Amino acid sequence: MFQVQTYIYFPVIRIKNPSFPAEIPINDTDTLRKAEPYLDFKRLQGHIELSYYGQPILTEKFGDFIIEYWSYLLNAIEDLMNEGCGGMFLPDQPIPIDFEEKGPNWVLMTVGEGGEYGKWLLPREELIKTLINGAVQFFKELCDAFSDAIVQQRNLKALYEETLDFKKQYIGE
Repeated sequence: MFQVQTYIYFPVIRIKNPSFPAEIPINDTDTLRKAEPYLDFKRLQGHIELSYYGQPILTEKFGDFIIEYWSYLLNAIEDLMNEGCGGMFLPDQPIPIDFEEKGPNWVLMTVGEGGEYGKWLLPREELIKTLINGAVQFFKELCDAFSDAIVQQRNLKALYEETLDFKKQYIGE
């Protein structure tokens, strides 16, 4: 069973505010709303936690520009679904994440050059559904948490709608 959660980093280095945690779960809308004035939306940082039966795959070690991270991950998943393999680099780090079909039901997910951070043989459909649903939740929660000005400025509503369309196209839900 997969678990996925996205976190937004509060800029603790620049701003000393003990009322905010260092990282805010994307589903903590109230805290994100309060943090909005302190966040740099052009360089919004965060990380994705992905685990399979408790075994960590993506962790805080791979924190980066989180909007781009999810967008690149969806592009890699789309390539996997259409071509049998897909890949990406983290937006601001030279760390690859690759997906390769291994038979009709399995995907080899590799993190880091040559699997430096790990390789996992994972169930294809469950992985794809988990990542697409994680992206939908991420973009929806961003739209719900932040002001209309931020949502419009960063085209968050459009990203959410594109992700929903992607989900309907590929998994039909």
